[in-house]
Amino acid sequence: MIFETRAAHVSVGCSVDDTVVPPRIWFLDATDVSNCVVWLGDETGAKTRLDLPSNIWMQSHRNWLALKPRESWSVAGQTYAADMVIVISLPVFLAGSRQFEVLFEPGPRRALQSFFWSAGKLVPCILDELRPVFEICTPSDNGWNRERLGGLPDLGSSTSGLSITIRPRAMATCWPTSRIRSPRRPSS
Repeated sequence: MIFETRAAHVSVGCSVDDTVVPPRIWFLDATDVSNCVVWLGDETGAKTRLDLPSNIWMQSHRNWLALKPRESWSVAGQTYAADMVIVISLPVFLAGSRQFEVLFEPGPRRALQSFFWSAGKLVPCILDELRPVFEICTPSDNGWNRERLGGLPDLGSSTSGLSITIRPRAMATCWPTSRIRSPRRPSS
């Protein structure tokens, strides 16, 4: 692996995006709990350091990057506010463009809980007036199509995704997070 940062490393890790062939390997070099350097590579190691702020939340899927800056970020004549969800095609980003499309903007009573990719669609999980809202954002030749996921309760909160545990010899075990229950602790 090629890591050129001089800060102390809290952790290093990688994830594999097998939605493309050959699979992309993302390398993360965390310098603290909120900051990391992101590299793109292959099975031989990290190759390309991504020109991104260190304090972003990033998810990749197929040929897309979805980012959520933790602080305002100005790039290519645009300023993206903290907690926006912005997207860009990975090949376009790697070619030097920084023209992101905004898929979510926070407001006084509107906040992002999380977001995840599923089958080529980005799903922002939003609290709007403390009500859970899930949008399905699908890339197309004409931009992004958005629709609201219906059929969910108006109160409470829902999350979905996978919990992945990596074990030696590259075996991975996945559990749906909706089935994970934290153990009850005995009262002291």
